[in-house]
Amino acid sequence: MIFRPEAPDQEKSGGKPWLKIDLKKVAEQQGADPAQIGDPAQSAAYAKAITDDDVSKVGTEKIDGADTDRYKVSVDVSRLPGGSQLREQIGPTLPMQIWLDDQGRIRRQQIDMTIKAPASAKPDASSAPQQVKLSTLMEYSDFGTEVEAEAPPAKQVTDMTDQALRDGQKKS
Repeated sequence: MIFRPEAPDQEKSGGKPWLKIDLKKVAEQQGADPAQIGDPAQSAAYAKAITDDDVSKVGTEKIDGADTDRYKVSVDVSRLPGGSQLREQIGPTLPMQIWLDDQGRIRRQQIDMTIKAPASAKPDASSAPQQVKLSTLMEYSDFGTEVEAEAPPAKQVTDMTDQALRDGQKKS
């Protein structure tokens, strides 16, 4: 995953505006399925696992000029693909917040979770962190617009994978 933080740590990023974290490497060291960490396509699976009992409205906000209703959502992970392993790693629920516009479209989604190394993690992975904190904030806009995206030039990207793994290990 390559992303551009709003305020990158200039010392750690070498002054480069883009950061990269290899989610596959993080998942492998945690003994997890790489598809379960940071995949935006998982949002659809999360939405299918939500029931009315899992949702509470917490307010309203403007997102990119659109009026939205903000909801706190608690997804039962047992209803997600790979739910039994995911439950072992994050607990029984996946907490998130979503902001819906008047057409029912997600304008913003925020997920904050701590992923624990599964009990099935390899014993020789003792140097791997026991947990990783993951916070994801995605904003959606310009619905129906054709998009062409290119990765930033390599010289503008700092690979923070090893740093993220070390930081996760310190916090466990």
